Amino acid sequence: MLKSIENRALFLWSNKFLIPLAKLFIFGSVFLTLVFNDTNTLFHARIDISGQPPQCYGIKNASIFCNINLEIARIISIFILLWAVSGLFPRYSCIPTAYITWSLSTSISVLEGGDQVASNLSILLVPLSIADRRKNIWIEEAKINKIDKNIASITFINISLQAIIIYFDASMSKIKRPEWADGSAMYYWTRDTTLGQGGSIDILLKYITYFPLGTVMLTWGTILLELLLVVATVASQKFRHFIAYVGIIFHLCILAYFGLFTFSLIMIGLIITYLLYDKRFGKFHAKRSHI
Repeated sequence: MLKSIENRALFLWSNKFLIPLAKLFIFGSVFLTLVFNDTNTLFHARIDISGQPPQCYGIKNASIFCNINLEIARIISIFILLWAVSGLFPRYSCIPTAYITWSLSTSISVLEGGDQVASNLSILLVPLSIADRRKNIWIEEAKINKIDKNIASITFINISLQAIIIYFDASMSKIKRPEWADGSAMYYWTRDTTLGQGGSIDILLKYITYFPLGTVMLTWGTILLELLLVVATVASQKFRHFIAYVGIIFHLCILAYFGLFTFSLIMIGLIITYLLYDKRFGKFHAKRSHI
């Protein structure tokens, strides 16, 4: 088991495709949030919170958005996230990136869940990134020594635990609700005028949920998939990859129907990070150095 964890962690790190792609989804989505939303949108007043956001108290006082002009903070954040996505000098970009994603998740007016996940993942990736001596993760192979193996394994375990907690909590919170337990939730969701983007996918879902069997399959299928995304961490490679691809399609459907762009991309980045491992590690050699 420990050897499997180590191999999966080393593959994740050394492969020139997975970590850069995961970071592109995770940090790129936060980057897009800041690029396409001005400060009035990001920090608008809420009826359930007194005062004008950002709320600066306790540990939230450390947020970049609580210490300098909001527009200047937004611009600085955009450039730092662009640096992270570029893959240049990850050991130097990781801490500023973690700080920016954490600041955004604690300061903006409306959270959709993805911002908090991005913050957690950016913090969990810090040890791995600090140990990464590459100039550009998109074009260079990792040089891994014995200490790096341990760092990679711990990082992989922490990210996997984060994914397990997210999907297990999501499935259990649904089961506790009557409409999810009896299989009717998707019927009401697809007919809620405050949800959905309209168009052909809305018509398709309403047609499917017109039939009781279709409603039950979509409702219970969602819960089942979330539970499978939990157990997939210890499943065979073939099953794990299958569930990973189904999970990616699931989040693309969430993006298309609900318009949760950043949330969906961040969750796809998470799935890439903890599920897409190939046991044929020998075909993806990392150049190793010795302490």
